[in-house]
Amino acid sequence: MNLRELSAFLPEAVRENGYAFVRTGGLTKRQFMSLGKRFGDIWDPAFPIFSIHHVPSRSYHSNALGNHALPAHCECAYELVPPRYLFLYCDGASRDGGEFYVISMNDIVGRLREADRAALRTTRYATTSPSTGVTTERLLLPKVNGVGDVLALLPIPRPGQTVSYALPAGRDAAAKRLLRRVADAAADPSLRIVHRWRRGDLAVIDNARFLHGREGFEGKTRHLWHLRIGRFRAHSPIRRR
Repeated sequence: MNLRELSAFLPEAVRENGYAFVRTGGLTKRQFMSLGKRFGDIWDPAFPIFSIHHVPSRSYHSNALGNHALPAHCECAYELVPPRYLFLYCDGASRDGGEFYVISMNDIVGRLREADRAALRTTRYATTSPSTGVTTERLLLPKVNGVGDVLALLPIPRPGQTVSYALPAGRDAAAKRLLRRVADAAADPSLRIVHRWRRGDLAVIDNARFLHGREGFEGKTRHLWHLRIGRFRAHSPIRRR
């Protein structure tokens, strides 16, 4: 599929399905950026294309730079205005592991009890932006105009695992237990749509409809280009305090 065909295909495919996986013959960074801009403005102009390339000495700088498994999450859920679309292009695939997957937010929420779904619409969590250091309170299941409920879930590790980023903090133990139940539902492998990277592959994800994650991998050849486009603002059904 050439660049013109991709430019016509991707917006319709993502609008209909919420994601798209495409095998290309290779893209330049300029072409990659051009495809992204078909969906809107760059989310953070200071970091237009982020290179995700595992380098052990730099892995502590970003959770994405490690070679460990990354639980299902909404991109930049720690921000009040996350990106709407996520673009990933494979410039080098790992030999072992590293399977990428997406999960429908609706499927996860549908697995929860009605009481939990109701609690997600009223329980606030404090989240801290790593870029600004600002801590704000937000709902885990806010509404976005034109989309509906959006599961703004950060990568929640398994019990006992430590991470380098700040986890959402609820006001009490009940909020923590609720967060764990949501993370457990999001970890169900039966809900995953799995993609095994090959060089030249392109993935586009509607960040307001699908979570994404990856399995751990071996080696240092896995290299992805990462681009965030557009933004959505969550509208809370309850007033801020």
